[in-house]
Amino acid sequence: MFNYKVCLVFKKKDMILSQELNVENSDTARNRMIKITKVITSSDGLTIFFCSNEKITDFTEVFEMVTRFKNFMIAVQDISSLNDVDKYEETIFQQNESGNWEEMFFDAEPSLAFLDFKKAMTPEIYKKLLGHMYGSENLPLSYILLKKSKNLKDRRQQFISIMTACEIGVKEFYKESKPDLSIILDNLQSPSIPKLLGSIFKSYFEVEFPKELRKQIQKYVEQRNGFIHSSEKNIPTLEECLDCYIAVLKTLNYLNKINDNYLYYDLYEEEINLISVSNTQARIVFSDLIKERVSARQLNMSTGFNINLNYSKPKL
Repeated sequence: MFNYKVCLVFKKKDMILSQELNVENSDTARNRMIKITKVITSSDGLTIFFCSNEKITDFTEVFEMVTRFKNFMIAVQDISSLNDVDKYEETIFQQNESGNWEEMFFDAEPSLAFLDFKKAMTPEIYKKLLGHMYGSENLPLSYILLKKSKNLKDRRQQFISIMTACEIGVKEFYKESKPDLSIILDNLQSPSIPKLLGSIFKSYFEVEFPKELRKQIQKYVEQRNGFIHSSEKNIPTLEECLDCYIAVLKTLNYLNKINDNYLYYDLYEEEINLISVSNTQARIVFSDLIKERVSARQLNMSTGFNINLNYSKPKL
């Protein structure tokens, strides 16, 4: 029998009741190679014990179980600390022949998580900022949701949040541009984004929404619906989340351009490419216009990377 444990250690004590929960054999676990044997909870953290008749060489299934464990503890037991990966450390151990626990390590793969355009504040934007602070200038909810989605660590939640921002943003655009449609849109539980960006868009604004961008949004709408109605195993990749974010950002930006809204930013239309240099490294290539603004000190570009552990490749 091979024994393993995953420790979720809080960086700051949480007020969790201390319990040691032994797991009895059940029909659910009977035919599984990897079985949960015990769960320990305390103010210092949470520990899940696993066992297997064979030595585990691919830990993907283990960490899928750990992810579901965390989601359950957040949703049912109100363990809010698990919402933020910066508030705890996650470590896996294997028990050696002497009965001692040895920490395990995995290959790390960096991937681009987000891009920030830290632009110079123009007098117009500064005026809007003051108006918003005084409560006389509204900031679209779609932009708040979209930009805050970058901080969501759960990729499923992040993807759904990004597409929710898109749906709200399209409705906000129509309500601002065509106030007469407000009552209809408010009573539509979930208007079809592809339709609102398709023939309906052209009939109202006498211009066609960018076709390729609309196709992307339609694809992401279908994916979003799949994530909502499918099991927790169906999780978008980091690349899908980033691509979805960029597509929605470009969509809202185009709508702001049509409305002549101050939120329109020309550089959001620029292409940014991520070129793989090696298995663990990539290089970001910015457009000439972005480079020009950076050189002129009108813009700073900052990026965030996620370090993803490849659980199928434990280091021996």
